[in-house]
Amino acid sequence: MSYNPIDTLPGRAQIYHQKAMNNYTAGIFLQIGRHHSKEASTKP
Repeated sequence: MSYNPIDTLPGRAQIYHQKAMNNYTAGIFLQIGRHHSKEASTKP
């Protein structure tokens, strides 16, 4: 077995955290985008 830093617990936690942060920021941008499109559609 070769040593893989990703297979260590801190490495996995870091990747998981990075994915969670990416999903979190993507969700925020999605909400902002929806909010702006809603505002734009209600304006005449």
